[in-house]
Amino acid sequence: MAGLSAATATGEEPLVAPARRGAACVRVTRAAIVLFAVALVVRLVVVVATPHYALQSDAADFDRIAVTLSQEGRFPSSVLATSGPTAFRPPLFPIALSAAYDISGTGSKSARWEAGRILEAALGALAVVLVYLIGLRLWTARVAITAGAMATVYPPLIIVGVSLMSEPLFIVFLLGAVLSALASRTATGRRRWGCAVGAGVLTGCAALTRSNGIVLLLPILLLVWRERPRLSLRAARAPLMVLAAAIVTLMPYTIRNAIVFHKFIPLSTQTGYALAGTYNSYSRYHTPFPGSWLPPVPQVLGVLARDPRANEAQIGDRLTTEATSYIDAHPGYVATVAYWNTLRLLSLPGPGYERAIAQSEGYPMGLVSVSVYAFWFVALLALGGVLLGAARRTPIALWACAVVILIPSAIVSGTMRYRSPADPFVILLAALALTKLWSRTAGVARSGPQRSA
Repeated sequence: MAGLSAATATGEEPLVAPARRGAACVRVTRAAIVLFAVALVVRLVVVVATPHYALQSDAADFDRIAVTLSQEGRFPSSVLATSGPTAFRPPLFPIALSAAYDISGTGSKSARWEAGRILEAALGALAVVLVYLIGLRLWTARVAITAGAMATVYPPLIIVGVSLMSEPLFIVFLLGAVLSALASRTATGRRRWGCAVGAGVLTGCAALTRSNGIVLLLPILLLVWRERPRLSLRAARAPLMVLAAAIVTLMPYTIRNAIVFHKFIPLSTQTGYALAGTYNSYSRYHTPFPGSWLPPVPQVLGVLARDPRANEAQIGDRLTTEATSYIDAHPGYVATVAYWNTLRLLSLPGPGYERAIAQSEGYPMGLVSVSVYAFWFVALLALGGVLLGAARRTPIALWACAVVILIPSAIVSGTMRYRSPADPFVILLAALALTKLWSRTAGVARSGPQRSA
């Protein structure tokens, strides 16, 4: 198994007898099933242990949209504007949630919320399996199992996966796109092109789950772009297929938005709302957490007071104008926001900030502090992996997938929730460090004490 993984990581097809290859596939399948089952049980235990869960903020809006989709087969009207269509939430998570509601029914709040949380538990367990498969494709079975085991019990991934938020589905699409891109690097023939198309479709789905997922397109393109010479038409085929597949995936929703809003809106109307919540005087001066995002309710009401008939897209455009004007007037504030949000993304101020926003996120309060400390532990291990050079031969584009997810959060809102899609990559680095340390320790133990001359 380890030899198979190592050969795959170098881009060479391993010379393995069919019987041995079949046995390896059986072991991989068994390990994946065990990891999925254990991760699912862990998450379901949290769901059962928090029976009084109540929806807040984003989760409540996802629920509202999913109920309308389940009952009427359409998206509801905007809650920002006085009337008119909405494209505020990217569509795939509400659609997935509505599928769970189709099974549970929408009459009972507690029943449908429980169904949604069970769906999220299953998505979280699937993400654990994908972490394992990525580790197996890049390194060895020991690294893969270690990463999968860590992801199974990693509190930050558990906490975002039981709160009716879009992150679990987004993480599945993100890791699926990465795994497909990695597979395309070693596959041949039609399978290679199928993997490239799959990576593009999954990247598009990630963007249709969280609008900032569109930034994944660049590192995914770089992951599949490995033939030489790089600037040849032959080398460009795989990236072009990824790009085309992503565009085709996004096109139906973009066309829908153009029809209902009469303007080009590829993903969401959130941009102005996101910027306005951070780039204002109150967030700058009057909060206990400098540069933190707050719902821009006064700004929205101000837009509606000037134009009561403004639709959601028009409100978003005016909020964007106000936020960019504030940035133009206070350019240094962008660096202040980036500084504080980077600290918060890394949980360096401690659990105080996460505890302060836990209620609005719908997190189980008991897991909030534990999640902060767990991240510190895993991040230190990951840093050790970097210092030990454990990931030296890994494609840089793999780690870029995590970085590009963090950049938008650093300039708008830095929270554990928005960092969570990058956490699987931190776990992979930590697993590399642990296995390398274990190998060194085992090597020293086998060599025994050295006799003096």
